[in-house]
Amino acid sequence: MRVLLAAALLAGLCAASWAAPSSRALDAATTAVRAGDRENALKYLAVARKERAGAEHRELVALLYAKLKEYAVARSLLGDLIREAPEEPRLRLYLATVYARAGDRGATLAALGEARVRKPNADDRQRMAALYQDMKDYEPARELLDGLLNQSPGNLSVRLDRASLAAQSGDRAEGLKQLAQAGKLAPAPEDRRRMAALYGQLDDHEAARRLQAELLKDKPANASLLYDRAALAVRAGRRDSALASLAEARRRSPTLGDRSRIAALYLELGKDDLARAVLKDAVRDAPRDLHARLDLASLDARRGNRAAALASLSAASGLKPDLQERQRMALIYEDLQEFKTARLLIDDLIAEQPQDPQLRLDRAHFAADAGDAADALAFLAETLKRSPDPDDRRRMAKLYDRLGRREEAGALLDELDKISR
Repeated sequence: MRVLLAAALLAGLCAASWAAPSSRALDAATTAVRAGDRENALKYLAVARKERAGAEHRELVALLYAKLKEYAVARSLLGDLIREAPEEPRLRLYLATVYARAGDRGATLAALGEARVRKPNADDRQRMAALYQDMKDYEPARELLDGLLNQSPGNLSVRLDRASLAAQSGDRAEGLKQLAQAGKLAPAPEDRRRMAALYGQLDDHEAARRLQAELLKDKPANASLLYDRAALAVRAGRRDSALASLAEARRRSPTLGDRSRIAALYLELGKDDLARAVLKDAVRDAPRDLHARLDLASLDARRGNRAAALASLSAASGLKPDLQERQRMALIYEDLQEFKTARLLIDDLIAEQPQDPQLRLDRAHFAADAGDAADALAFLAETLKRSPDPDDRRRMAKLYDRLGRREEAGALLDELDKISR
């Protein structure tokens, strides 16, 4: 499920709404969501939902339900609000974001289209562009961002979004042009960090190194910046430099997120033992952190350490994994050839999110791995009905080819070729 930008967008929408007129129950629910206290958040939201209140109050209730991954409730509440104010684009953007979080690409794009024709303001158009990019529908994202830049050429945030879109869609010249313009707009440290990452993505390693050096000069002990330097060194093929930066980052009290990224980079460099040491430390220091446990399970599965991987998965099961985490668990069980458990997990997820194409594509792969070609082809057909994005279509083409269905594979590849022109 590709929901990273959608998750960030939802967090931003919640933050923007937290100043709305409130009530004691809604204040308590908001505090609980911020603290990660799901049980109390749901308890107070149930009270807030029953209160006779205005639209802003009800919008925030819906967004908080979405943040808690209670997507059906959030959709229902937003649907009521849209019926009351059908021309309000912001509500349709909220709905699109909820659909994106739930993995329903087709409904996300439909809701975005409805929002776009209702004269959204500049902030909402920027958010819409980010969501189109998340869905890998690049043309409307380009149109929205270029329109915003024509109106406000000095808007640094929009210009960096445009550079990010260019980098993701493979337009190197446009990405470098936008970054050059951004450099003239007095970027703050966080903006310069983002610029460095984008320069690295666009293979302008020298520009990325210059920005990183400036940032590290101000904060030489920042583990996140040291990780950035290591990641750039990997892209540039400077292995020894990458390992030195990672070692230094480990000594600088990295956050859990930093540790996960450090471990991933060690894996990329073939340093499995160092990656495992980082993840073991993360699990020791934060035993309820699911991401660290699943990283460790995935690594142990890759190394053939079956008992350790299964133990990590068992521990993860007791920590109330969300939809994305359960999908990842299914994939790890599949790697361990625990086919029955993997299928049960993915079938439960499909029942909960029937419009998510990636879940059905995963299920098709599971069937193929188990030697059930008919089942795999049935799930591929179901995937195609659910607006899979270009990356999913490439995966589908490979699986069709693997199953000896050259005609279906060729048709998908021809379609992708037309899209890329």
